Amino acid sequence: MKVMRQLLARLASADSERITNGVKSAMQDVVLDGLQRNGFFEYAVFCGDSCLRIAYGSPRHSGNLDFCLLESNGDPPLESYFNVLTTEFASLGMDVEITLNKKMVRLGAEAFLLRHRYRSFELAVIGDSALKIPLHLYTLPFKWVTIEEKQLFEPRQFSIRCFALSDLFILKMNTLLFSSVKSEVSGRDWFDFEWFITNRVPLNLSHLIGQFLQPGGLNAQRFSEQEFYDRLESRINAIDIAVLKKDVSPLIKSPEALNVWSQSYFRELTNQLIIIRQ
Repeated sequence: MKVMRQLLARLASADSERITNGVKSAMQDVVLDGLQRNGFFEYAVFCGDSCLRIAYGSPRHSGNLDFCLLESNGDPPLESYFNVLTTEFASLGMDVEITLNKKMVRLGAEAFLLRHRYRSFELAVIGDSALKIPLHLYTLPFKWVTIEEKQLFEPRQFSIRCFALSDLFILKMNTLLFSSVKSEVSGRDWFDFEWFITNRVPLNLSHLIGQFLQPGGLNAQRFSEQEFYDRLESRINAIDIAVLKKDVSPLIKSPEALNVWSQSYFRELTNQLIIIRQ
């Protein structure tokens, strides 16, 4: 446990939750490095909220590591890399175990789950219940996404394949717009919504509609751009700003940046959306 003690000492001035998140972030780097050096990204691509932070620079921590297979058949399962990962952490003085997570986890709207089966695992430090990294593998490929190669620099310089930023935005908007369960949409999602817009990431509205409406029971052919904005306005009207802030504050370094949040602020962000219609 030497590495963990050193990380804790380095983060001693932070509060306990930020200390834990800092250690988890370092553990995520170790996982990605180990998978890349052993060929995992020949068969899979990095996606999800941690991809947004690690590959594209979002300031928000996310505990999960999400991956998607490039092909639905013939690819080695994530389980075949477990020995690699446990050995990787052992070399750093950390004993971990990886187990199948049989519980349903928060992965976004139902339309998303219906079309992309996933397997969920948990990498945990033995003897420390707070240090866990959920690992999610989508086993049905996203044929419509663009794949980019991104350079990472921790714990060494290496490259991995990731979903393009514009496609991560589509997945995020799917959660914001089409989740039928209120608890599925969190302050983390609205923080990411803000980040995408302020970083001028365009949203391909036609792509969003074509990929996600039909499985959710809505008619894509009749869903207009105005209905998109009406639905987004309805979601903004329903949010509780205090609840959103409480959810996301421990996951960012500067919670004071949330002071501008209000329903009117999110409406103004909506006006700044860059929409692609094709």
